[in-house]
Amino acid sequence: MRQLAKKVLSAEPDFGFSLIAIICSLKDYRLAHFLNKDLELCLTRSPYYPEYKVAVKEVDGYISLFSAFVEESETEYYFFSNKGSAGPVIPEMRDVDHFLLVVPASERLVHELLFQLCKMERIEAAFNLEVLRLKSRENLLFF
Repeated sequence: MRQLAKKVLSAEPDFGFSLIAIICSLKDYRLAHFLNKDLELCLTRSPYYPEYKVAVKEVDGYISLFSAFVEESETEYYFFSNKGSAGPVIPEMRDVDHFLLVVPASERLVHELLFQLCKMERIEAAFNLEVLRLKSRENLLFF
């Protein structure tokens, strides 16, 4: 009997986005309102999926997911809280309250967003994260 050769398919996830961490004590829906107002976005919660299912430490949890699409720059924005029903989405960043994920993001766009976010009086701090350095970066693959 002839043996068939095994072929192994290995796939690396695509982390082609920028992740901005936001420290702010406001609830996600309140901060989404102020982001819409100050950054002129149109973040909305999907009427079909108001909560998004994510796996944190192999436990299914839910987070509220807000999204916006800017046609002029063909940029997608996703805003979500780090505090999900199964614990933090990114456990090593427990002090971070919210994240703004930008697809695709140029360095100039990220710097502009950070500048505008830091000017907002309700936000304590905002900074760019290197996604590839996060241990639990796979938790962000729900987009």
